[in-house]
Amino acid sequence: MVVYLAFFTLWVFLIDNRVSKYDTAIAIVLLILNSINFAREIWQSNFGRHLGYFSSGWNQIDLASIAGVYAYSVLFATSKGNASDHVPLAVITTLLLTMKLISYLRAFNETGWLVTVLSQNFRDVRGFLLVLFAVIVGFAICFQQLFSSNDSSEESNYFGSLRTSMLSTYEMCILGQYESSLLYESQHQVLSILTFVLAVTCILVVVLNALISLLADSYARVQENAVANRRKEKAELIVEYMSLLPSWRRLQIEHNTQYFHALLQADADGDLIVEDNDWQGGLAALREHIEELNEAHEEAQQKAVETLKNDFEKELSSLRSEMVSILRDLSDDVKAMKRSQTEGGVFSGKRVAGAVR
Repeated sequence: MVVYLAFFTLWVFLIDNRVSKYDTAIAIVLLILNSINFAREIWQSNFGRHLGYFSSGWNQIDLASIAGVYAYSVLFATSKGNASDHVPLAVITTLLLTMKLISYLRAFNETGWLVTVLSQNFRDVRGFLLVLFAVIVGFAICFQQLFSSNDSSEESNYFGSLRTSMLSTYEMCILGQYESSLLYESQHQVLSILTFVLAVTCILVVVLNALISLLADSYARVQENAVANRRKEKAELIVEYMSLLPSWRRLQIEHNTQYFHALLQADADGDLIVEDNDWQGGLAALREHIEELNEAHEEAQQKAVETLKNDFEKELSSLRSEMVSILRDLSDDVKAMKRSQTEGGVFSGKRVAGAVR
C-alpha cells in the first residue's frame, strides 16, 4: 500500500503540466516500479496460463493501468517532456490508477465495506443507466427540433447538434440548469413548455427517485452480510498475496495454520454476544423485528387460546354440575309425585316447577 502510494504520487508529478528538471528521473523510477508491478501480475496469472485470473475486474484494471503507464512514459520520452499532447491518455490512466488505489482499500475495516457497496451499486445500476441514457437521447432529439431554430446564435449552440443537445439536456434535466428564454423564444412555445415539464418530471422526479430507491436497496443487501463482505474482500487480497509466494512457502503457511482459536464474548447461557455496532442493514433489521413481533404474537395468541379454553372448560363444568343438580331434583320430585299418587295424597309440584325453571 505504501509503495503504491509513492508510485501514485510520482505519477501525479509526472503528468503535471509544469516542466521540472526531475521529470526524467521520475519517469525512470515509474518505469521500474511499473515493471515490478507487471512482473507481479504475470506471476499471479501463472504466466498467462491461469485464465480465471483475467476474469476478475480488479485484475483487468491492474493490467490496463500498467499498459497506460508504459504508453504514457514512452510518449513522454519521445515528445521530449511535452505532456500537453497526451492529455487523453493521462486522464484515462489516472482514472485506472485511482481505481487500483481503491482496490487496495478493501483490506481495511473502515473502507473495505464501502468499496463493496460501491461495486454492488455500479453492478445494480447498469440497466438503470441504459434506460436513463435512452430517455435523455429521446428528449435531446425533441429539444434539438424545438430549440435549434431559435434566432439567437448563442442559444442555437446549445441544441445545434445531437451531441450538444444531449449535454444540454443532461444539464437541464439532471443538474437543473437552463435558460428560460429558450422556452419563450421558441417557434413552438406551448409544445416547448410541455416537453420541458414532461422531461423534468420524468427524469428529475421519477427516474432519479427510482435511482435513489435502487441504491438504497443495493446498500441494504450489502449491509445484510456486511461482516461476510468485509472478510471476502480481505480474503481476495490474501489470495493475491499468497499467489506471489513460492509453493514451499505456501505449504509451510498452510501447515502452520491448520487450526486457529478465537476468543469470543458470550453470555451466561453460552450464546455469543453480538456487538451493538454490528449493524446488518435496514432490511435485515426490519426482518428480525418482524420475526420477533410474529413470535410475540404467536405466544400471546397461544396464551389467549389456552385462557379461553380453560374458561370454557370451567363454564362447561359449572353448567354440567347445575344440570346434574336440576335432573336430580327433578328425579326426586317425580319419585315423590308417584309416592303421593300411590298413597292417595296431593302433590303440590313445587319442586317440579322449580326444576323446570
